[in-house]
Amino acid sequence: MDTNYDIPFDEYGFDDTPYVTKDEMIDLLKEQVKNKNNKIWQLEFDKNSGLYFTDYFVYHGDMLQEHLLAEQIVEHMEKGDKFNWVRITNGYDFDIVPHIQHLIENPLVWIDEMPYELSRKYVVTGKVAEEKSSEERSTFSTYDFIRIGIENERIDWFAKNLPTKNNLFNKDYNYYDVPDDMILWNLLLTSTLDLYFYKSNDYTLDDPYLHRKLWPFCNPNNFRRKIERIYTKFGAQKAAQIVRLLREDWQDIVVLKLFGSDKLTPEQIEEFRQFLFEGMDRNLRKWDTETPQQTASNTKPSVFEFITDQCRKEGKVEAVEAELRAASKGTAPAMWKTIRTNEALGYLSTKDVAASKIYKALTAYFGDLPYNERNFRDARNKR
Repeated sequence: MDTNYDIPFDEYGFDDTPYVTKDEMIDLLKEQVKNKNNKIWQLEFDKNSGLYFTDYFVYHGDMLQEHLLAEQIVEHMEKGDKFNWVRITNGYDFDIVPHIQHLIENPLVWIDEMPYELSRKYVVTGKVAEEKSSEERSTFSTYDFIRIGIENERIDWFAKNLPTKNNLFNKDYNYYDVPDDMILWNLLLTSTLDLYFYKSNDYTLDDPYLHRKLWPFCNPNNFRRKIERIYTKFGAQKAAQIVRLLREDWQDIVVLKLFGSDKLTPEQIEEFRQFLFEGMDRNLRKWDTETPQQTASNTKPSVFEFITDQCRKEGKVEAVEAELRAASKGTAPAMWKTIRTNEALGYLSTKDVAASKIYKALTAYFGDLPYNERNFRDARNKR
């Protein structure tokens, strides 16, 4: 087959559109930062993980700088390179992900004529560029990961980590109202595609084109699909754990109006509540029968789960476990004090671990505690 097409080719695809190239962006950015204590941000490579990353999207928002990074992401995406999306998007944030998608699908293009509304207000010298929608970027499968594939990666990361704000690069970004020890349920309860349409100026919530009213937050059908994926990929025990943890937090989510629940009607809130509780009972009964029961011989691990290598090397394992064992007979705040003290000494690694996971590790190793998991979680923020 003849593949010698007589068509101009540039770094952005098979066309002669006057795109702003990466080199041109860098030259323009050099002018911007010349007299400022600043730098030009470029995509970085982590040799340890083999992943590309940038922290720019979490903290900054210069249009030209963002487009340079977006084009570098495209370049490496086309090579099949991998990215640390958790870091780039601050835990798959629902503002950052679609913004990167927008930058990729709407590259900067040089224009011949200055827009009328701009020329009426400003005097601009030199060339002018604008964002222009790219059909190639919005339709080719190479770029589908930002739009579609990242949704599954988000669900898998959520199931593995049950993330709280402590799992994020910037824990206060968009989560200032969320308790530090609460799982970030929006990563499971929000539909990326529905949220995209919800925020779009081109659609209304009851647009007939969509054949249904948009419900991007706490939609029972979307939640069911995600839980089924977790069940299939991670097993019955993980799926049941997540449903039960969400049940524990549901009242707080509604009362504190977290994760988009304030955008639901009372009827929608009740519909999701019924689905989460009465509607999931049958699944839980089924999953519980599939969960292997631990025997007395393998219930207790050889050492407490979060003991560090440093603790082992210094021979402090028995001393730390003795402190934890004594604290397990007291109050939840006393236990957290013991944990934090040993964390500071480098003997425990619990800083970025969900309280629910630490609680289960404590009960598995030291037996039942005189307080429940919710009390333990609430005490985490009390000093």
